[in-house]
Amino acid sequence: MTGYKTTPQSKSLKLTEENVSTDSTPVAIHAETIRRLEDIETALTSLQDTKQKTEDDISGIKQWRDNFVTEQSEMAVKISNVSKKQKQNLKNLRKQQHEQDNKIEEINKGIEKLEEKESTTNKALEELSLVLKDHEKNLYKINKEIQNHTDKTEHLTQEIKTHFDLISITQEKLLSKHGVVCQLLQQRLSPIDNMIQANNRNLETTKEKLNKIETLEKDVLKLSQDFQIVAHRQVKHPAQGFIVSQGRWDGKRYNNVITFSSVERNVGNHFDPNTGEFTAPVDGLYKGSLTIKLTGDHAVGAWVYHKSGGVLTRLGNVCTQYKSVEASMTFEVKMKTGDVLYSSTAFMNSECSHFSCSLLDV
Repeated sequence: MTGYKTTPQSKSLKLTEENVSTDSTPVAIHAETIRRLEDIETALTSLQDTKQKTEDDISGIKQWRDNFVTEQSEMAVKISNVSKKQKQNLKNLRKQQHEQDNKIEEINKGIEKLEEKESTTNKALEELSLVLKDHEKNLYKINKEIQNHTDKTEHLTQEIKTHFDLISITQEKLLSKHGVVCQLLQQRLSPIDNMIQANNRNLETTKEKLNKIETLEKDVLKLSQDFQIVAHRQVKHPAQGFIVSQGRWDGKRYNNVITFSSVERNVGNHFDPNTGEFTAPVDGLYKGSLTIKLTGDHAVGAWVYHKSGGVLTRLGNVCTQYKSVEASMTFEVKMKTGDVLYSSTAFMNSECSHFSCSLLDV
């Protein structure tokens, strides 16, 4: 309500005012009444304005409340979505933690295997150190003996030289006197000549021993260097290989590949007993063997194949000749990472009692 509207009461007031002008009531009383009526009218107007403002405030509060409820609803939806994401993230984190725990367990197992290999290598180093110490002792003894022989040879050479000088002087004197005496002297000098020849032979023998000692020292040095190289390779490239037994051809697989039921050694798990194939883990020279046993009345045989880059190469074959016998073969092959090695047979009544291969050199 923005303006004042005339009510029946105001009309009555006007009538009263009109009556006042003709009535004999005092004018001051009527003026007071009119003033009070105006105050009441002003108060009503103020109350109406206050009511309007209150209604406007209530409308604003309702709108704010609606907006607040909407915002709270949207916030609840966002919180729910965030909660779902947090739950999913927590689930993923737990899964990742489980995978990390499994990886850590595998790494620990690998560390244990490496520690075992390191212990084996250390034992081999200790044994080789003992062997080297023995060689050093032997070399010291040989050098001492050579020194003794050298000293004796020098002393004997000096004595021979002295004898030669004496003989020369004596020959000159005797030749100047009697030819017969010279002949007798030459006969006596023959043992000395023989002694000189024997001494020369001893010198040649001593030289041969010195050459052998030098060769032995070179061999020991090379052995030490080879051992260091082998030790380094054992640390850097642990010996890869496998040893399996109890193999048969199941009559189904392509190329008559022999599969095995007993795995005695499988370092790195690069041999698959179900397929009978060994996959080379690193480049290098590999050495292996195959043994086949006759279980029937006829001779049987088996072959070893190497597959590299789609090219198949037969490394060799082995076969039995008589009843209840075994036949074996050994082979060496250079393999690259990813090359495949397997054995095969076309005889159903044959049994592969042994098949092995290991890294020999990289």
